Amino acid sequence: VRRITKTAVVKTESASQLRCEVEAMQLVLARTTIPLPRVHDYWERGADAFLIMDFIEGENLKRVWHQLTLEQQKNVLQTLGGYVADLRRIAQRTRVSERHAWVGSAQGGPVWDVVLASEDKPFGPFESQRAFNDWRITMYDKFGKIHPPTASHITEIREAMPDYHPIVFTHGDIHRGNV
Repeated sequence: VRRITKTAVVKTESASQLRCEVEAMQLVLARTTIPLPRVHDYWERGADAFLIMDFIEGENLKRVWHQLTLEQQKNVLQTLGGYVADLRRIAQRTRVSERHAWVGSAQGGPVWDVVLASEDKPFGPFESQRAFNDWRITMYDKFGKIHPPTASHITEIREAMPDYHPIVFTHGDIHRGNV
């Protein structure tokens, strides 16, 4: 992220990652009162993307957390908890079936998530939670191939994963470095 004017910054990232972020920002700005930088422009050039957005004055929480009083820390946590609750109230748009929730980006396309993906590329969208869970569990297949008891445990884990519950909008990377 680079500041380009007194009021704006440009963020550059892989197109697959930044596209998901822009979709999410636009949805959150439209459906909540959570303060976010306003998106001014977005474009892609090959595998790279560029986002022009508001510059928001402030300190990164990771840098100042230890300087806050206990009361200030509690206030920050309550505020963030309220934001997470607001995000989780964003209803999923129906896409394929009224009965089964799909998993994907804010606009229903592929999603990028550093925690879930082992590579820097998008995955999905998935037509159902079942399809998402089946994909997710395959990330552990390599461990089952080298250790049969692990394969059995992975199967048990998959059988315990719910395939039908409400899907809500979720921030995939909230931490002090992003606040």
